[in-house]
Amino acid sequence: MTSAQFDRLSIKDQESLAFAHGSFIGVRQEPEFIIQLFQLNSFYVELFYHQVKERAIATRIFNDVNKLGPYFDSIDLSGLLGL
Repeated sequence: MTSAQFDRLSIKDQESLAFAHGSFIGVRQEPEFIIQLFQLNSFYVELFYHQVKERAIATRIFNDVNKLGPYFDSIDLSGLLGL
């Protein structure tokens, strides 16, 4: 699946696909949202969960690894480093 195909899906379908076939990378928090990051095929997906509504209300899809910066503190690299 390409990022364009993924983008055309409903948010519920995007969420299901990310959990079923994506690799969880990390999580971050903003005042209104908890944002989970997944890698799916050759692109990344952020799922935005509204903290009051307690459901995914938006996604952001990107390919640029430079946009991973906000997750660096939450990514556990110990498995990759043999620690």
